[in-house]
Amino acid sequence: GKSGTFQVSARVANGVFRFAEGWPQLTDVNGELSFDARRMQILATRAAVLGTRVSNTRVQIPDLYGGDAHVLVDGHADGPSAEFLRFIASSPVAGYIDGATRGIGATGAGRLQLKLDLPVRRLAQTKVAGNYQVLANQVDIEGGIPQLTQVNGRIEFTETGVTGRDIAAQFLGGPATFRLGSRSEGGIEVEAQGSAS
Repeated sequence: GKSGTFQVSARVANGVFRFAEGWPQLTDVNGELSFDARRMQILATRAAVLGTRVSNTRVQIPDLYGGDAHVLVDGHADGPSAEFLRFIASSPVAGYIDGATRGIGATGAGRLQLKLDLPVRRLAQTKVAGNYQVLANQVDIEGGIPQLTQVNGRIEFTETGVTGRDIAAQFLGGPATFRLGSRSEGGIEVEAQGSAS
């Protein structure tokens, strides 16, 4: 019942932050940690998730004491596509996209933009919005599907599914473009167009 402010700020070096159960943790965190009244915030100039480099990432809990804490994450990461596939496999994202990346291997790099809203006491209601920019990758898919090379394009995803348009690749000896999207009845539908030798 008294007026005043509560503020704490600190530099963080080589910190570790766990968002929530079932999500890979943020490691090697370097940046600023602050508490301001009811809010906690991390501004990470550098960090890592699995084998990827994270930069300019904001993690905050707007209300620590309201009884319904949300962890909000807004970040960017660069690294090997194989590590992003590992992130998907070891997080709830695999379920959001119906396991679409299971059996897929990739060589090359990419860039991730990701926003998360994790209600700590109701993780099943997590909101996800992000995209992954594929940069000249080689992609192998189980089941006898020929290899895709020089894959370039952007894949977008939310907690309800995945879409990708105008993804370019070399396939069966010729250029091809791909579109993909989640189907309402489950699974992913892929359309391809191009020429083959």
